[in-house]
Amino acid sequence: MTMTTINKPDFIVLGGHKCGTSSLHFYLQQHPEIYIYPKKGIDFFNREGNRETGENCITTIAEYKKLYDQVPNEMVVGEVSSVYFQSIRACQTIKKYLSHVKLIAILRNPVDRALSNFNIKHNNVNHRNYQEIFDDHKLLCRGLYSQFINLYLKEFDKYIIRFYLFEELKKETLFPSFFDFIGVNSSFKPDCSSILNESQKKEISVQIKLKLIDFYKDDILKIQDMLNIDLSNWLTANTY
Repeated sequence: MTMTTINKPDFIVLGGHKCGTSSLHFYLQQHPEIYIYPKKGIDFFNREGNRETGENCITTIAEYKKLYDQVPNEMVVGEVSSVYFQSIRACQTIKKYLSHVKLIAILRNPVDRALSNFNIKHNNVNHRNYQEIFDDHKLLCRGLYSQFINLYLKEFDKYIIRFYLFEELKKETLFPSFFDFIGVNSSFKPDCSSILNESQKKEISVQIKLKLIDFYKDDILKIQDMLNIDLSNWLTANTY
């Protein structure tokens, strides 16, 4: 049986989780040359064949392909996900159907990411015990990026993958490079006045921050070497 192949989307934002993907999805929709499916979180490449994911979820390649059937050929098509980056299954499925798609990952200071994630999980709690963050293994491990960077770099040509820092998204400095990479007008400036899914910041002790830095330090140093970027500011307590 011949495997179905697809030529859309042209690019995929892989995530990660709590790294600004909801805001980026909204900003990219503003570009006149980009088509982004209105609903964020299609997450097909992490769900193929899994009907347990929900009634309205896209779980077959035929269903996924139909999402882009009516898009004009001149539009650059993209998808934004918060889960693909840390999914071996998603990496393998993207490789199977879209081996030449352009891939983008947003990397956030893992200490900030963990604190933001914790605050959202405990949004209804007025007095939060941040020491509890160290009991949430899944939450903490979402900030260990190096193994997933390595996964995608092994599976895809490095020239079709870009890694941006969350700080670049917040400062709006990533867009010229991002737009140039995916092949659209790089001078377009989206309206970034809206920040989506931002958790309410709380006062956090330096001791908690330093303990989190210690947890992530080795991984941060690995990422520096892998991507040849300076992440020294991730190793200071001036976070979140």
